[in-house]
Amino acid sequence: MSQQDLVFVADDRPLAAVAREIARAAGASVDPEHSSPERISLVLSAAGAEVEVRCHVEHNVFAETDPPPEEVNAYDEYRVLLDVWLRHRDDQRQQAEAKVLFERLAQASPQTATLLVQELGLLLAAHLPTQGVREFPAGTTVDAEDRDAWGDWVVPGK
Repeated sequence: MSQQDLVFVADDRPLAAVAREIARAAGASVDPEHSSPERISLVLSAAGAEVEVRCHVEHNVFAETDPPPEEVNAYDEYRVLLDVWLRHRDDQRQQAEAKVLFERLAQASPQTATLLVQELGLLLAAHLPTQGVREFPAGTTVDAEDRDAWGDWVVPGK
């Protein structure tokens, strides 16, 4: 099984509006054939079937509403999830493409908070409008146990 590379976006607008902004920022196109109101498929790079990079834009189903302090995750306040994948899996390239998408979003939408996460458990980087971008040390998790590392770099819980 291949790895999962994700970008979380703190945006409460309708999913279609968020997907349009992401497509514009990333120079991507919407694939209407593989999209639905609940999951919009973007083609980030289509230089050929061997290197096609895609992204699904969907609601963050992993977020917890008002979790107890010991169950807080860094991505709980991020309403949109971008699942980046390659048609022909290459974990290193996929991770690099997810990072490029994260960086493009931070630059094109500086007022929108984003997180770069791998395997739904490792926090690689965060962007906050008031603070810029921060990369985290290897092994930093999205879990409450690492809150001291990321607490000032994510959208705080309500």
